Amino acid sequence: MMEKTKTGIWIAIVVLAVIAAYILNTAGIYVLAKQIFPWLDYTKTLAYFFKVLVINFALCWLINMARIAAQPHIAGLLNLFCGFAAYALVLLLINAGYNLNEDIMCYFYGNKNKP
Repeated sequence: MMEKTKTGIWIAIVVLAVIAAYILNTAGIYVLAKQIFPWLDYTKTLAYFFKVLVINFALCWLINMARIAAQPHIAGLLNLFCGFAAYALVLLLINAGYNLNEDIMCYFYGNKNKP
């Protein structure tokens, strides 16, 4: 029992270290981008990134819950395809509603949404 607890603690430490390194990397890139590319609006890029990250986490969680509920009834590759199709469909619907990515909107609806 003691070994499982130690392993769990080490896994938590590694996960926290990776998250901390990622946060430091993001902050470091912000400083470098301001110095090297002053015309680049890195704050806007980060805001877009975090918006997409939150949407991806929510979509993955929802699809995972649906997969767990349907797992006994769906085979492996069919499960993968259904998850991909559901993810792509919901992501396109969210993009159509909130205009997250102008390039995707331009592809589906033409140049009328692109300035």
